[in-house]
Amino acid sequence: MKLIGIVLKDRSTRAVEASNLLITYLKKKSIGYFITPSKKGVIESDMQEKVPLCDLCITFGGDGTLLFATRVFSRFGVPIVGINLGGLGFITEFRESEVTECVECFLNGDFSIEERIMVDVHIYRDGNHMYQSTGLNDLVINTGGISRLMQLEVSSGTKYIGSYRADGIIVATPTGSTAYSLAAGG
Repeated sequence: MKLIGIVLKDRSTRAVEASNLLITYLKKKSIGYFITPSKKGVIESDMQEKVPLCDLCITFGGDGTLLFATRVFSRFGVPIVGINLGGLGFITEFRESEVTECVECFLNGDFSIEERIMVDVHIYRDGNHMYQSTGLNDLVINTGGISRLMQLEVSSGTKYIGSYRADGIIVATPTGSTAYSLAAGG
């Protein structure tokens, strides 16, 4: 293993402190790493060139930090391990005390990768491509709090699904729909 990307919950001193155990371990093993906060869905520009070179990404935070990391690292096929510093931890399944054990298992090939379906959205307005994003949980398109309706033409790949007038739409993956169900008490 040559390089690990470490993503910290933005403005979290606990995430910084929790990552110190990992950093000490990586230095002993002579494994390279870089650290970036998960601020506003943007990775530091000087870190972007390192992302495709990563063998593993480890997040310190909650599910939101891991969801940020999936948008950045998944397109390069980088496995992601979530260290839960938050509450529910639906997709961040490891405790901070387990972080070195996780890396050790990865180094020894004693792990399995759980691949999850992701959603990719492209927004067009009058035939012009306006926006693209990828999500592990869901993608929400809305009018931004303005109580107006918009006309939505929805397709999946090349298959037309339908035309809708609505104030928004949520496209959820199996992971995201499970999260909605849990949040609703289901």
